[in-house]
Amino acid sequence: MQAIREILHDFFGSTLREKTQYTRLERPSDSDDDAEAETGTRVESSQRTTFQINGTNTTTISTEAKTIAKNATPVVLSLLLEYSLTTITIITVGNLGTVELGAASLAGFTANATGYAVYYGLTTSLDTLCAQSYGSDMKHLTSVHLQRMALLLTLVTIPLAALWWCAEGILLHIIPERDTAVLAGKYLHIAAWGMPGYAAFEAGRRYIQAQGCYSAGMYVLLICTPISAFLNWFLVWNRGMGFIGAPIALALTDNLIALTFFLHVYFFSLDKCWTGFTKQSFRNWGPMIRLSIPSLLTVEVETLAYGLNTYAASYLGPSILATQTVLSTVSNIFWHIPFAISTSSRIRIGNWIGAGSPNAARLATRVSLYVAVGVGCFGMSILLVFGRYIARVFAKEDDVIEMVLSVLPMCAVCHVVECVATISNGVLCAIGRQDVAGWVQTGAFSVLGLPVGFGIAFGLEWNVSGFWIGTLLALCVVVWIELAFIKRVSWKRCVQDAQQSMSAAEN
Repeated sequence: MQAIREILHDFFGSTLREKTQYTRLERPSDSDDDAEAETGTRVESSQRTTFQINGTNTTTISTEAKTIAKNATPVVLSLLLEYSLTTITIITVGNLGTVELGAASLAGFTANATGYAVYYGLTTSLDTLCAQSYGSDMKHLTSVHLQRMALLLTLVTIPLAALWWCAEGILLHIIPERDTAVLAGKYLHIAAWGMPGYAAFEAGRRYIQAQGCYSAGMYVLLICTPISAFLNWFLVWNRGMGFIGAPIALALTDNLIALTFFLHVYFFSLDKCWTGFTKQSFRNWGPMIRLSIPSLLTVEVETLAYGLNTYAASYLGPSILATQTVLSTVSNIFWHIPFAISTSSRIRIGNWIGAGSPNAARLATRVSLYVAVGVGCFGMSILLVFGRYIARVFAKEDDVIEMVLSVLPMCAVCHVVECVATISNGVLCAIGRQDVAGWVQTGAFSVLGLPVGFGIAFGLEWNVSGFWIGTLLALCVVVWIELAFIKRVSWKRCVQDAQQSMSAAEN
């Protein structure tokens, strides 16, 4: 933790002592940026940009903070509404019985790890490509990137759908409880029909967010979430379809969300970049693939890490499993806030890089990390002050509540570190270095987080505390390495690389 504090201190430097108008920052490692005396000065002044604030390429600390916070707000609501879709299904099916609840939970984790997280990770590359294209003069490339991603997701959906259709036979060889495996397999078989809709919505949302419209997804989910709740009730209970009604409702909702989203974008004229279908989308996939694979790796590693901790907790008894489930659920809910800030930040930084304004991108990065620390501390305060009330929302047994409260302080510290890690990942995404985030995250969790956590939980018999010590250790390593990397980034080089990438994308 001391090392992380030192890096944060070195990275932020004397930003808070600067004037409101951010003018010039000099660093020994960024000497090539020193030629720019004013925030946002173009690398090549002969090239025009259309991404401006008040008609100029300058920005301020307060402007960046307000913009990032403003843009993150609808993203938070959108993510929470999307998360509630799974919660609605679990609640509906949970009233059918223990076996049905277990099957829905198993199917949900499998669907997330082998489907939704894949789409989420792959489409993250659009936050880099579309944001940089939109910030430059080459806005038409934004729609080209969307078309390429749509083709990639179509190709990926074919094997994923086949996997879900065969899930029942696979799960029967893995899960000892036959009834649970059969129901989970049937759930995935039906839910697979919603995969195209989910993929289309994720790609479309990233495409529109890159253009500065962050509320479209929120409005669509505000409409579709109540419809999803109605469909679950209508199919599971009113029509007496039982367990099978839940995946049918989910598949219908996924496709309805995609349809509603594109209708919303079309009728409210939110798209400023679409230039029609082009043959360009069939070639030059290299930059997209190079960004998509590390992004996918980053998402999958964290998803599997938390999932494996919960799975391992099942071997320690029902009370330990319940405690880990409560802590993971609370952590997941609170995680949506820094992830929304990360989304807002990476698009903002990407826009500035695309506009050829390295100092503005650097300032946006610093402000984002300040916001990350502030949000993390606020979340930690909420968990510590209202921990007992939060625990009682998810658990009724006194022994589970007491175990949750004993581990919650460590979970709260994890939240602070995870906030910084999430925004750091977003910064690396904005500058096109998803590979750094992917390998750092993979190494931290696979080499340190999971082995140390399992060793402490089982070897030292610290139970749930062991899992969270391992998680905290992994997150600290991620923050330490990523901040050290960001501190040495040449922002002028980032702009030059982005311009070269966009020029190559036109071919």
